Amino acid sequence: MNLGDDLFVKILCNRFPEYKFILTCPKKYSRPFLNITNLKIIDGFSKANSILCRLNTKLTLTRSFARFVSKQCDATVNIGGSIFMEKKDWETQAYQFKKDIEASKAFFILGSNFGPYKDNNYVAFYYNLFEKVYDICFREQFSYDKFKMMRNVRLAPDIVFSLPYKFDKISQNFIVISVIDLSNRQDLVQYQKKYENIIAQTCRELIQIGYRVVLMSFCKGEGDELAIERINKKLTNYQTKVFSFFYDGDIENALKVIGESKGVVATRFHSMILGWTLKKPVYPIIYSQKTLNILNEIKFDRAYSALSSLDNFTVKDIINAMDSPPIDVDNLKTNSQKHFARLEEFLNLKG
Repeated sequence: MNLGDDLFVKILCNRFPEYKFILTCPKKYSRPFLNITNLKIIDGFSKANSILCRLNTKLTLTRSFARFVSKQCDATVNIGGSIFMEKKDWETQAYQFKKDIEASKAFFILGSNFGPYKDNNYVAFYYNLFEKVYDICFREQFSYDKFKMMRNVRLAPDIVFSLPYKFDKISQNFIVISVIDLSNRQDLVQYQKKYENIIAQTCRELIQIGYRVVLMSFCKGEGDELAIERINKKLTNYQTKVFSFFYDGDIENALKVIGESKGVVATRFHSMILGWTLKKPVYPIIYSQKTLNILNEIKFDRAYSALSSLDNFTVKDIINAMDSPPIDVDNLKTNSQKHFARLEEFLNLKG
């Protein structure tokens, strides 16, 4: 139920329609995948697992069940973005990941970046772990450079660039603003009030020059909707011009909102990628190094803001960005297909 992550699964399954995929997924998170005909969803004992979580145990039946399923399959694909961030209990997570790899006949890691991290032991552990993987394709140069000496490590632009989605309708007169919740992010909570005040001020000024605004949540579980509710409270006099869109698993509806927009003010990483992919002007607001990395890689030469430098923010830059033509990402769209190159070779060998 995170739009970016859900798109990964959709794109993967649609890329290989002749093959059958199995996803262990609690029923409450399955809506985005129900119309994917070559995907079988298995709940994985979510009720028992939720009890274990409430008891604060390290054991999760869902993960154990996923390993059982992996043993029955030709390959396992771990597809995701920021799946290698160093956390306090990284040793436990890394051990679990090691068991995932050992349970698979051939393990693929597609679409991820590595870090942020502080402990060099973290890198060393994963270096040894990655040697056991059939194929790894990172989505950014920074991560690739850490492991490029390995025979099985490759690089390609973010998988969402390869979304085969065409939207031909004329853009309507509204701006999508992707919002995140900083209150639950220990390293970013200091910016929360200023960030939400700036988003509210942006809404007011965009409305004053004739735009409507859609505040868009990509993930309820990470607090996007709560942040939008707080911002809306600052806009009581503008409620006829400010709308909220809460992603609820309907991928096509979410894409339609971005596709019909005039442009995107992008805090969520994949709101930026989707804006470019759907040929929209995008104004990025950087909350993570992964966003800055890709801006540097594509030599993005337009205005953007970072949470750490919001004192320099002006709504005028956003207005100018919305009046600019979208950047050309056709080359990125083509190259992002390379994420699936080794998997395609593997599947062809399997017949």
